[in-house]
Parts: sequence; C-alpha cells; structure tokens
Amino acid sequence: MGYYESKIIRKRGNKMEFKDRIGREIALEEKEGTIFAYDHSKETIKEAGYIQFRIQEGIDERSIIAYPEQMHIKPDYQRAGIGANIIKYAQTLYDKVVFAEDTGLGGKDDEIHYTSEGKMFKDFCNKELLKRTIQEDCDENYFE
Repeated sequence: MGYYESKIIRKRGNKMEFKDRIGREIALEEKEGTIFAYDHSKETIKEAGYIQFRIQEGIDERSIIAYPEQMHIKPDYQRAGIGANIIKYAQTLYDKVVFAEDTGLGGKDDEIHYTSEGKMFKDFCNKELLKRTIQEDCDENYFE
C-alpha cells in the first residue's frame, strides 16, 4: 500500500470503517456536514479527528458540493491516511468535494489561508483524489 492508502473494511449508511496506515481500526461517521474519525482499535473509542465541510447547492441546483473548511486530525493520528480517507468518504456522500483557493493573509475574516501542511494536503487531494473542480464545470457550462 502507498503512503496514504489504507484498507477499507466496510461502508454502511453514513458510516465507513477502515484500517489506517498503522493498522488501527478507524470508523468514519458523517453528522451535519462534519465527518468524524474514531479509533476503535482499543477498548475505549477515541476521537481521532474530523473535517468540517461547508455544504452548498451546485450551479445546476441538483448537485451538492462540499468544501472542506476546518480540518483537525489529532497529532497521534496524522500521516496515517485518516484525512485522505475522510475526503474519499465525502466523495461518496456528496456530488463534489472542492477545496477553496487560498486567498492570502490580508487579515480579513472571510479570507482563506492554508497552513503549509494544510496546503500540502489540499494539493495531494486535488492531484490524487478529486476528479474535477468547480472552475472546470463553470468553464465547461459557460456558453450553455
């Protein structure tokens, strides 16, 4: 298996279970636009982290687009494929998953800025996991 790959065990309803890169049993669960990761590998279930999404109707008003906004994976669980699996799982729940563009450090509340690690994760997801961007859809449908 590659660096971010892990073995999917099962997907049921709004839950998915997999083994992370270290071999821990991780369960993902979606609740109101946030996908939580829980470590089930020991007697006590622990939260491993989550990604919160902003959910929005697509241009066609029939599709649902999820924008990852808040990403928090606990240090002991980072670099184990959990964030990547949350994004993969989001792709099964929503029509599209799209990362917003980094708009800089101007100090405005509505600006988006990724940490260097967040930007690396976003770039990895855009290259390896996500199919199309909103811009591609806008360009494709511009003259329709």
